Amino acid sequence: MLLIIEDISKELKQRYDVDLNSFASNVLIPRIQKRMSSLGISVPQTYLDYFRQDPDEAITLLQEIVTNVTLFFRNPLVYSILEQRILPAIIKAKRRKGRNEIRIWSAGCATGEEPYSIAILLHRLLKEVIKEWQIHIFATDIEQKTLNTAAKAVFTSDMLVTTRSEFIDEYFTSAKDKYKLKPVIRKMVNFSFDDLASSEKIAPAASIFGSFDLVLCRNVLIYFNAQAKKRAIRKFIKTLSSCGYLILGESEWMTEDQQSAFTEIDHKNRIYKKK
Repeated sequence: MLLIIEDISKELKQRYDVDLNSFASNVLIPRIQKRMSSLGISVPQTYLDYFRQDPDEAITLLQEIVTNVTLFFRNPLVYSILEQRILPAIIKAKRRKGRNEIRIWSAGCATGEEPYSIAILLHRLLKEVIKEWQIHIFATDIEQKTLNTAAKAVFTSDMLVTTRSEFIDEYFTSAKDKYKLKPVIRKMVNFSFDDLASSEKIAPAASIFGSFDLVLCRNVLIYFNAQAKKRAIRKFIKTLSSCGYLILGESEWMTEDQQSAFTEIDHKNRIYKKK
């Protein structure tokens, strides 16, 4: 199995610039096996032959590997801290410096619920003066089909189970069992491809230089091997502005050396502030 993973990784790197070597083997093996099982294939070499012969299989496998389980305002406690402490602190600091630009990166955005949730919170906090501000929310993922879905900004009701009713009423229009985000929120988010594990660039191309006030990378690094995790955290350290915030998933950690670049704001929810 490890041999076909190496071959598949090379081909995905060539075709889509996605580096599977950054994923831990205990993540890759069961997901490739699951895909093989769905095809009725039990021999790894047979699957590799199928992978090479079917031009659509690479995308199908990539979707199997990349987990896109997400909700609006997933983990309400984190969003409560964002709404009540972090975003107001960012706004206050900007006003004190006479600046009106906020830059945020949602790394591993899946179908967009996370960056859209942040956009809703910022719109609520800046509602009366929102037109005076430049809000840049960069949302990235390695799966283009997922990004296309995110850009459409249409969701089912089960994606809104942790969303406050007043947010749904104000920022969505409903038709049957679908909910569409209003343009005022949709336009606040820029979606683009980015391989977080790549060593070729440190920030989304659309952001040009980074300088983020907030980076969210939640439940993404758990799928990376140790080297890729370190590389991703180094990116965040380089692209965060002074006193910028980093939020990881509850099961994700930095090395002791990397953590020295931050002040820990909330241990349980993995919220940090760059020193």
